[in-house]
Amino acid sequence: MRPSTGAKVSLVFLVILTFLTASMWRSPMLLLGIIAALSLFSFYLFPRNEDRLFFLVGAVMATAGELIAVRYGAWKYGVPQMFGIPIYLPLLWGLSAMYSRRIINNLVPLRSSDKGVGFLKSRMVHKSGVKFLYDVISYSLVIVVVANLWKNNALVALLLFLIFLIHFLRFHTLNDISWILFSIVGGVLIDNIFAQTGVWTYANPSFFGSPIWVIPAYATFSLLVLRTALIEDVLLSSS
Repeated sequence: MRPSTGAKVSLVFLVILTFLTASMWRSPMLLLGIIAALSLFSFYLFPRNEDRLFFLVGAVMATAGELIAVRYGAWKYGVPQMFGIPIYLPLLWGLSAMYSRRIINNLVPLRSSDKGVGFLKSRMVHKSGVKFLYDVISYSLVIVVVANLWKNNALVALLLFLIFLIHFLRFHTLNDISWILFSIVGGVLIDNIFAQTGVWTYANPSFFGSPIWVIPAYATFSLLVLRTALIEDVLLSSS
């Protein structure tokens, strides 16, 4: 499959996933079954370990953040099921991360020197385990900021931007920048669609049903998912 074709296929799947969620969120069990089937088909169609890593990391990180933010009232779901979130949510986030990563990797592939242990060591990260812990702490800080300060949109936006900047300025590649920009544009667009159709509702929206801090939130989340998935790849490869 040519890179441009691979990007188009992944984009089509992402659009289908968005449409299904926006139109079927009132029937969460049916939506769960459809997204589960789509996940299995995607795993068959995209068998690379990196694809599955991004699915897993995206699903776990996003769901963990959602559980806490929803518990503290930052937003709520139209049809909550378990601990305030719908049951299909982990699969939704996992597929979104996997499809988005495939789009960027097909359009702006990583150079061979940017991959694996060399990619991390070349940027003064000597222990992938330590870097993983650093990313976990950073993401925990993001969750704490959103969960406790969501009533002040400007302050949350500023703090999330600073967290993003700290990570971004340490090192970045063209692939990183492309991934972040796509995550911001795509994430905010889909976020607005879901907010407008009732999938979720923010407690303190700023524009089109979403707060202004979703922009640095998607930037920070995408970067931390990227780094965490790459570190997991290193840990699995070296075990």
